[in-house]
Amino acid sequence: MEISIASATLSIAIAVVSWWAWRTLNWVWFKPKMLESYLRRQGLSGSPYTPLVGDLKRNFSLLKEARSKPIKLTDDITPRVVPYPLKMLKTHGIYICFLVISYFLIPLCLENVFNLYVVGMEQEELTLHGLDLYQPSP
Repeated sequence: MEISIASATLSIAIAVVSWWAWRTLNWVWFKPKMLESYLRRQGLSGSPYTPLVGDLKRNFSLLKEARSKPIKLTDDITPRVVPYPLKMLKTHGIYICFLVISYFLIPLCLENVFNLYVVGMEQEELTLHGLDLYQPSP
């Protein structure tokens, strides 16, 4: 029983493709659905998971609906500019929205503060040594 190079290559290719397909399916479907079920068991309800696009369809439909209505100068612009986050705030409350905002914005703020501190320290050290490389551009 002799194994040819073509059959060995084919079996390795099938194994690699099936491994890749399983990882992709796990990333796109199984893991998000598992996280959704964990959150629902904890009492956090939300829109059902839709693969890859998420809430984009709902977001664009709300944005299109909001922009189709005329607005006066004295009206609040929040429902027109950000209708989906406003709906999320009304539906789920401030706590969930704060968690989402803080999850994305706090690392950015910390990074900016760190960069300002480090750049400021470098500028002070360089001016102490007589090198003023941080001159403002005219």
